[in-house]
Amino acid sequence: MLHVSGNKPSSPTNGLGCLIITGLVMVGLFFFLNWLYFKLWYATPVFILLALLINWRVVTGSLQRYWGMIVRNPIRGILSVIVAALLLPFISMGWVLGALGMNQITKMQQSFGTTWGFGSFDPSQVNASKDTEYAEFEELDSKRSTE
Repeated sequence: MLHVSGNKPSSPTNGLGCLIITGLVMVGLFFFLNWLYFKLWYATPVFILLALLINWRVVTGSLQRYWGMIVRNPIRGILSVIVAALLLPFISMGWVLGALGMNQITKMQQSFGTTWGFGSFDPSQVNASKDTEYAEFEELDSKRSTE
């Protein structure tokens, strides 16, 4: 029987097994992500074409954001473009998912007849309602009653 006293671990291996298992999991995760990355590189042109066919605004909007970063802060923008080029398989897959999501939002807007804050905003309508409508209110006593 092992004796536990103070902060000494009760295991004779002092957590070595947990460290080995964690290391094996991390190595396995690295090889899986490496395999996935290179498989997605072959699918990247297909993802880009799909995103352009489904909703081209997603791809052009992303490229405009990168160009805006380069214009605002050239060093940060160029570094962002380099990282994006390295992660292009995942970004292109994100473009496809974003294009599908935008199409779903558009379909829901058309079916429900609302823009949910994505459409145009007419401030003249807000001011017109302020001039004609007043909210009723009741002034409340702010003193604490001791009754």
